[in-house]
Amino acid sequence: VGSERPVIVGTNDGTLVAMLLAATHPERCGSLVLFAPTAKHELEGGPSVESVEDVVTLINEGGDASGIEWLAPSREGDDAFDKRLLKLQRNSVRRGAMGHYYRQTMLADVQDVIPRLACPTLVLNRSDNRVVPMEHSKDVAARIEGAKLVELPGEDHLMFSQGIDRIADEIEEFLTGTRTGKDPDRLLTTLLFTDIVDSTMRAAEWGDRRWRDLLDQHHTLVRAQLERYGGREVSTTGDGFFASFASPTQAVRCALDVTEAVEPLGVQIRAGVHTGEVEVRGDDLGGLAVHIASRVSSAAGAGEVLVSSTVKDLLAGATVTFDDRGEHELKGVPGSWRLFRAAP
Repeated sequence: VGSERPVIVGTNDGTLVAMLLAATHPERCGSLVLFAPTAKHELEGGPSVESVEDVVTLINEGGDASGIEWLAPSREGDDAFDKRLLKLQRNSVRRGAMGHYYRQTMLADVQDVIPRLACPTLVLNRSDNRVVPMEHSKDVAARIEGAKLVELPGEDHLMFSQGIDRIADEIEEFLTGTRTGKDPDRLLTTLLFTDIVDSTMRAAEWGDRRWRDLLDQHHTLVRAQLERYGGREVSTTGDGFFASFASPTQAVRCALDVTEAVEPLGVQIRAGVHTGEVEVRGDDLGGLAVHIASRVSSAAGAGEVLVSSTVKDLLAGATVTFDDRGEHELKGVPGSWRLFRAAP
């Protein structure tokens, strides 16, 4: 991408490679950020080859455990996070190679490399990390001239599972000298609402058991498309979904594909998409933009994906067409809103 001296960020086992890169190619490394680094596992003597091989055997025998109790103990009991972590692991390294990489990491030793690091370096770790204790990272920082050490509260070994905002702030300040101080409670995002048309009538016609089976299939199809397009499920209410997306393109394409995917079930959905600033309330989102997106969805007909003029303007030139549906009064929302029907 044309970056001649990028900042190298290494996390966990990746810190070994990051340090090697910075030491062997100093002209290519502008700065170095290391999360939970260690020069060698177990400062005194390192793990024995026998103990490593015992663990490698267990890994190669398979199993569906993600190791969350060691990697991210703060997230124990969070089944959704555990499931995503296991999927990340499976997608990162094929099962047959996991033992090899574990052995390689545990027996690695970069102690002789560390004194050669000359670029500005930030070292971070959490106080109660059980995989790489804080003492290991302190040792790394002490060997790098001018390195900045930050000890964070917590126990997780994974950088992204606990207190990630604080980590991002520390990295930003180290690299730029300032923190932006963004309001973490507000976010610009694209919102999608969907629901099944005439769901009450369908439920009465089909009966509870058949309707429940259909909802299960519907939910599976919708969630598959959300995952495909990077959507985050905010909430589910009966036959409807509320989700957020990083971009309007992803949201509109997801809505179009969901509309098509549920047709074989014998039902149709309506969908509404709007982009705006929302209030972050834990895992929930609120604010006027949420109300607008919900009202846009309510204005859609069977099998339709309606979008606000904001979304239409943002997607100028995209491979989506828009039919003008005129001005609408959205209940509880000030002013009139021009809506458009999206189509591939």
